[in-house]
Amino acid sequence: MIKISLSNIGKLLIGIAFILLIVTEYEKYRLAQKEKDEIRQKIKLLAQTLKNTIKILDELYEKSPRSIQKEVKDAKNQLLEGLAAAVMDFPKGASVSIPQAQGRIEILSPQNDSQAGDRAFVEGTISGYNGKVWVVVHPVGTSAFWVQPNADITENGKWSVNVYLGRPGNIDIGKRFEIMAVANPAQEIRTGIILENWPEAGWRSQVINVVRK
Repeated sequence: MIKISLSNIGKLLIGIAFILLIVTEYEKYRLAQKEKDEIRQKIKLLAQTLKNTIKILDELYEKSPRSIQKEVKDAKNQLLEGLAAAVMDFPKGASVSIPQAQGRIEILSPQNDSQAGDRAFVEGTISGYNGKVWVVVHPVGTSAFWVQPNADITENGKWSVNVYLGRPGNIDIGKRFEIMAVANPAQEIRTGIILENWPEAGWRSQVINVVRK
């Protein structure tokens, strides 16, 4: 006959209780992860919908008379603010290396490691190219590389554009953002597109780090 002491029974019960606790906590974690995955899928769907809507607004702007172009532009800006919220909720992705600068394109402002507001003014120069300059913003800690409104190049090679650094208000103050300017991208890009990495391009500036203020 196997004799089990009261102390061993107590240890056995504690062990069972501990296992049940682990199982319960794991189930909570699994359900929480499932909920997060569902939320992330909805965020991606929202981002795709907003991107498609921005494309339609761009086409409307080009075809509209000047009398209503401002209304179309205002509608686009409101959508971009909505897209900023979706971008900031993107999950953290794998570590991405910062590519080497390429071509004669440079960001002059803002300065590296400076502070900037939610609508930051970005300006720079480019030589040897007459097309459009695209600015890409990467909120550090997310997997989103967000293409901003394009900047036209002036005759002397200067360009500028206002970009979105997170959401309006105080919610993203203190968060870090990386900014790169590109020209002649290998694949077509448009305002509002969310990429998984820095785009391949013939001209690629240095990456500027800024902190939201």
